[in-house]
Amino acid sequence: MILIMHRLALLILLIAVLPVSIFALEWQTYTNSNNITSFTRTDDGAYWAASTGGVMRFDPATGDILKYVNTNGLGGVDIRASAFANSYIWFGSIDGRLSRFDWDRNEWRQFLFFDRDGSPLEIKHLRADGEFLWVSHSVGLSLFDTERHGGEIKETYRRFGDIPPGTGVNGMLILNDTIWLATSMGIAFAPKADPNLLDFTHWNSFNRDSLPELPSEDFNSLSVYNNNIWGVLPNMIVEFERDGNQISTGEIVEFEHPVKSIMVSRDTLYVGSESGILYSWFGGITEQVELSLSPDSAVSALIPDDDEGLILGTQGQGIQARQDNGEWRRYRSPGPANNDMVDIETSSDGIIWMVHDNDFVSLFDGERWESVSIVDGRLQSAEPGTDDNVWVGSFGKGAFELSENGAVNYDTAGTSLIGNRDDLPASLNFIVLPDMHFDAGGILWFACYRGHFKRPVSFYDPRNQKWDYYQYDGFNLDAKISSIYSDGSAVWAGFEDDGLYRIFYGDDPFDKSNIEFKQYTRDSLLPSENVSVVTGDGKGRIYVGTDMGMAFKDPGDRFFSRILLPEGIGPQITKILFDQRGNMWIGTESGLAFRKAGQALFDFYTTANSDITSDRIISMTIDTQRRLWVLTDAGISVITYDIGAVTDIADEVYAYPNPYVLTDGSENLQFNFSGEVPIDIFSLDGRKIKTIFSNIGWDGTNEDGEKVASGMYLFYIRDNDGNSHTGKIAVIRK
Repeated sequence: MILIMHRLALLILLIAVLPVSIFALEWQTYTNSNNITSFTRTDDGAYWAASTGGVMRFDPATGDILKYVNTNGLGGVDIRASAFANSYIWFGSIDGRLSRFDWDRNEWRQFLFFDRDGSPLEIKHLRADGEFLWVSHSVGLSLFDTERHGGEIKETYRRFGDIPPGTGVNGMLILNDTIWLATSMGIAFAPKADPNLLDFTHWNSFNRDSLPELPSEDFNSLSVYNNNIWGVLPNMIVEFERDGNQISTGEIVEFEHPVKSIMVSRDTLYVGSESGILYSWFGGITEQVELSLSPDSAVSALIPDDDEGLILGTQGQGIQARQDNGEWRRYRSPGPANNDMVDIETSSDGIIWMVHDNDFVSLFDGERWESVSIVDGRLQSAEPGTDDNVWVGSFGKGAFELSENGAVNYDTAGTSLIGNRDDLPASLNFIVLPDMHFDAGGILWFACYRGHFKRPVSFYDPRNQKWDYYQYDGFNLDAKISSIYSDGSAVWAGFEDDGLYRIFYGDDPFDKSNIEFKQYTRDSLLPSENVSVVTGDGKGRIYVGTDMGMAFKDPGDRFFSRILLPEGIGPQITKILFDQRGNMWIGTESGLAFRKAGQALFDFYTTANSDITSDRIISMTIDTQRRLWVLTDAGISVITYDIGAVTDIADEVYAYPNPYVLTDGSENLQFNFSGEVPIDIFSLDGRKIKTIFSNIGWDGTNEDGEKVASGMYLFYIRDNDGNSHTGKIAVIRK
């Protein structure tokens, strides 16, 4: 580990590389898996559904669903393709992971698909072919040998006839000895046994140049019906008739709604649309199959069942299976309402609250999921209240206070909340709240995006139902506030492209007699004036996240000091969070970083080295069991880490691990005290060895930095109420 510190004026650069992980982490994943992307079926008759939130084994006879996610061994959670080949079940993810599952042994294995520049390939479709697996992806097609060396890529094809090189393959079809490809630039086919498929001239391709009657070249998938190939275009299906290496178009069937999926069951062609409509086509007649799907629930996947019917995969509504009475039954996996979440918080009663980009709020009590719709519109933020309630900020509809009694809406009526000036006076009530913050004094602060009259900061005391706001001529007229935080005597407001403002108010925010405004910009050594996060560590230090990294400022400092994260993490900061021990978690759009209290080195976690659901971190919260909940654009990762069961009572403090084994110097003895107080380490004969702090721990050295000898030691702690406690530590030096 190398820590390099330069001082240029008052700028401190902290450069850290990844150390040995300080904590043992346990990962758990929660996702919505009701956006079905594909189906496959195994020899035992089980159906497997791939989704944007994992995969599910589905039994239509019983309705039982068994779910698998990345923490079970699946490669990723956003799965776009599935197949059954060579006694294994295969799944392909959006981030280039091909997963092989042995159901009998419950064993997973992953294979990685990368482009030439090292970026992951989006796997789009899988097609079984004996001991081989055809894998279509974002730059072409690969032939995967499932047996050689346990599985390896044999060849990758990037050009097919006259189709531009590097065009992704959306779908595939194997008909007799020929493989057919659907791309956004036309279709192609070739003998699958041709040993020279790397030569693009060995592929036959067709687009609007060669088939002018084609209404489009943007093919999504292919199917076989009545011995002919059918291609799926955005609003129609097209029949192709083959004569040797030449093809011609046959029948063209147009649909009112965009086409999403296609399947043949017995003698009927079924077509699923993006608008929740299922069509059947037989004998040249198109009919609409009766369903009860909402218009935004696309029929995204289809598979035949054993009763001459079919099973539907939908976007958002899970699996639909037709019953013996002709009615459709819906099967859904428990989880949040969807994976499009924008914030996550924990209320004082331990409930986890997730705010979605649409009108939904999801709740999880550790056993049961619930989703409620609170407004016709988008939501943006959440903040836990003081009485098991939660506040939710919306995009245009103000604030909502959620409790067991329901939802209460706050707009401009009787409050200080305010909207923008786009269409006065109506737009004054278009209140956008990207952030809210309850301070230690019980005041709730609101960031009113583009608040008119230069009023982006509002605040509310729920104890006396008193509202007020801060107005300042120095604010930008558009006042694009993004984040807000109060340290008890000043409120800090971060803006898009306008830096950071500190509004000092003293003891009472409602007393404006001594109010002071101060702006911080790049001249103050902020990494950028596009501020996304502002928060504090509870001890006076302010942390700011921007689109170009993060910085901090101590009380009395004129300038901010930069913190450089590990290479590849950031620079866009999305969340900064401190746990009860003062450890810092940093969310970015390219991974999660962690810094232990009192240290400068970082650990970081991405999909490449951990079970996090995605590298794009959106928000975080710490629950009442001191677990970290990480909200990403692919779902939720819950991290249980070795923080210990913390207490603020001296008599309950203990050291762990105990005995404390010293080997290479990376070990650290922890104490389960929740605050930050000094702890004295003594030898049994009463000699003082070292004074450390409870939230940092002991590295097993004395004041001179030398490792102590094996033996028994004592620690002495005094809590904030003046109560003291002495405990024992057994040290084993290897």
